Formats: sequence, structure tokens, C-alpha cells
Amino acid sequence: MQHANLLGRLPIADSTVDLVYSLQILEYFPRDQIAPFVRECWRNLKPGGLLRLVVPDLATLCRTYLHHRDQGQHVEANFVVLELLDQ
Repeated sequence: MQHANLLGRLPIADSTVDLVYSLQILEYFPRDQIAPFVRECWRNLKPGGLLRLVVPDLATLCRTYLHHRDQGQHVEANFVVLELLDQ
């Protein structure tokens, strides 16, 4: 297993990977570190490689919150707020 600081240079040679897949981590990065991370991902990709960045779906979270509030499910709605704040 190899560990790396995602806010620094990744221990991967230039243009050597076909796919970079990031699942719900960008929302935890300091805002000023997102662009450098994306540039680092591009550095690692082979020409024609794929960069897939997955982030939480704000629209879905908002719809879920409103649905719970409309149904009087306040505990569930409050949990959605906690999820949103955690992002």
C-alpha cells in the first residue's frame, strides 16, 4: 500500500495512468487547493485519459431536505442538514 498527500505532488510519473477517479473528497479540500489537485491529476493522465471527479449532489440534498420537512420528518430533515454541512 502506498500513501500520498493529495494536497501535494502525487508519487506517480507523468502521463502514466488511464483514469483518475476521485469520489467525494474535493469538498474536504481547502478551496485554494482544488485547482492544484486537478492540475496534478492531469499531469498523471496519459493523453486521452479520463479524469472523473464525483462530488455531492446539492440539488438532491435540497430536494431530500424539503421532502422530509413537507412530510413532518424533522429528524430526517435535520440529518440532511448535517450531511450538507459535513460536505
